[in-house]
Amino acid sequence: MANIHVSISTIVKRPISETFETMTNPDMLSQWFTLIDSIRDYSGESIFVGLKYKTVGHFVGREIISDCEVLQYDVPNLLVFQSESKALLATHTWRYQALDSGTKVSINLEGKTKGFFGSLAMPLLGGQLEKDMARDLERFKQLMEK
Repeated sequence: MANIHVSISTIVKRPISETFETMTNPDMLSQWFTLIDSIRDYSGESIFVGLKYKTVGHFVGREIISDCEVLQYDVPNLLVFQSESKALLATHTWRYQALDSGTKVSINLEGKTKGFFGSLAMPLLGGQLEKDMARDLERFKQLMEK
């Protein structure tokens, strides 16, 4: 197993409540988060600690299905969730900070690779994961600021 660590941030020129609500809405994820194609086993209910759902996406041409669970949820400051796929077990921490100019959004991913794909490929692809996450956060920023 290898450790994966990615930290990225940006400033979104929108109020913290709007930024948090849009970014943490599972129905909106596939509009800006290219690593997620769809959400399964989510019926549209409000987010709460313990909520479980699945994400389906692609990374370097491979379909990745992840089981997710919300671990912490503090409106409008924090969302922490865990995702587990065949290749990676990760904790995602999304922090929001109100600024005069909008909202600072910070995303931190801490994970451990697992399985054949994870053990061989993920350590080499950590840089690609960071690039993809930075691109997606920029896409979210553009969506919010248009």
